[in-house]
Amino acid sequence: MDDQPQSSTEHPYIPPSDGRCPIDQLPIELLSFVFKIGTEESYEDGEDDSDDEESTDSDDFGRPKFQLLVSHVCRRWRAVALRTPALWTKIVFGCEGDRDNYAMAREYLERSKTAPITVILDLDLTIPEEETEDDGPAFYEFDRTKRILECVIPHVSHWRIFQVIISEYALMNAILVKLGDCAGAPLLEVLWLSHCHAGHHADFQPEHLKEQTFILFGGNAPLLTDVRLQGVHLDWRRSQFLSGLTDLGLVHHAGDVRPSYADFARILRDSPGLTTLSLHLSGPAGGPVDWFESLQWRDDHNDAAASGAATVTTTLALNSLEQLVLAHLEPEYITPLLDRLALPKLRHLVLDVVGSDCTELLRALVRPSHTTGNPLVGGLRALTVSGMVCRELTAIADVYAAAPNLKFLNLDFRFLDYQWYKLLLNHIFLPRLEMLITSGLNGALLCKLVEVRRKQGIPLKYMSIGNGNGMTEYKDWLRDNVEELTLREDLDTESDIEEEDSAESDEFDEDTEEDPNDYWEYINMVPEGEDNSEDDDADPDWCEY
Repeated sequence: MDDQPQSSTEHPYIPPSDGRCPIDQLPIELLSFVFKIGTEESYEDGEDDSDDEESTDSDDFGRPKFQLLVSHVCRRWRAVALRTPALWTKIVFGCEGDRDNYAMAREYLERSKTAPITVILDLDLTIPEEETEDDGPAFYEFDRTKRILECVIPHVSHWRIFQVIISEYALMNAILVKLGDCAGAPLLEVLWLSHCHAGHHADFQPEHLKEQTFILFGGNAPLLTDVRLQGVHLDWRRSQFLSGLTDLGLVHHAGDVRPSYADFARILRDSPGLTTLSLHLSGPAGGPVDWFESLQWRDDHNDAAASGAATVTTTLALNSLEQLVLAHLEPEYITPLLDRLALPKLRHLVLDVVGSDCTELLRALVRPSHTTGNPLVGGLRALTVSGMVCRELTAIADVYAAAPNLKFLNLDFRFLDYQWYKLLLNHIFLPRLEMLITSGLNGALLCKLVEVRRKQGIPLKYMSIGNGNGMTEYKDWLRDNVEELTLREDLDTESDIEEEDSAESDEFDEDTEEDPNDYWEYINMVPEGEDNSEDDDADPDWCEY
């Protein structure tokens, strides 16, 4: 008996005997929907990273882009694909000039009709010395940037996402000027502008490009919710379109181009739904005295305030904020800033501190807020700490004690005191802790921590640790005693880490495997567990505190 399938109902690769194709019976609307799903999944699979460009016809592996592939299967599929604008809404210009395909980009833009589009300009490149001049990038780079803008600016009315990653600020300034010429961006939701080689200058460079006579999009971007400015400043006072935000990131701003406290406060107060605020070597200019004076000056120019109808206050109530990142800042700056923030819904705090002793900063974290009455860390479920120089055991213990609901902890012991580890051995601290990310601890100490907390009835479930310091002989034991273990390759020296930080900033989103934001979804999904801190078998002698 012949066991071979005889029809397409038994085998998908055998065509129907009558020549018909069953998928042709699929309604156009469903076929279009399938194409949309395929295109979206191709993005999610990493086929369309910022290093790849949507204006070419294949990905890094030489495979045709999904939307191009389906548009070349047959006449019917091509017609459906070309009439589905959502397939053609991601336009990416890569950093290698020979990969730009303006004709293809224009074709995508035409096919997108008026659908909301994503435009990504990745112009981060090192210009050959023979092509550069002492005072800026080579002429051909200005010309290339101009050609790209001529291609995408006419479609600003249906931009949904606009991202620029650039290595030369002169080119970024040229883009800013063009954006200032636009009458508006009515559909724009995400604006990320990154000068990835901004550096750590005390004053803005180049100085002649510091002042701005324009306002992006003529101040008209009513749907804007997500803004990230890395090494790129604006005329903060006139940029009233910075309002209604849910995500705000300010990164690498020299002191003389940071927003005044008055402008910073205005942006935050005009964004009552703000959930994420990230300040990396940036924030309101100056210190507490400057902050008060900027508000006083602003109110002196406000008729209501001048008449005595308002009282100057530096307190900022961010009632929706859930995530706060303060990185590459000194404790003398962070402490007074936190004292002025009321954050009743804060769930995730990242502190990457540089400079001197952080004892006062730690005390600020546990002081009852004068507006909410609760300590800032009281509602935290996730905490990331690096660079905290503090040898007072009680100050660290007070932070742990004030955060009983913490589930996620990220500690970098290459830049932290051992006391942060020692206190974790005591069952009275962090009874709900489930996930630990750490670097700089040897395998013996990690095994001891896992064993102690397991015996105390408050086990660690997930660990991500640096694969160093003799981890080889301990990793099998750790895998057997936690639900999930991830090993990472850590950098060895502070200079290596600084070089890696610089490289990561070039990636614009700065996402790394150990980035605490990667675990935010996990933190939100984990149900509230029972407090097992009163386990009778817990051994208090593991910690002297």
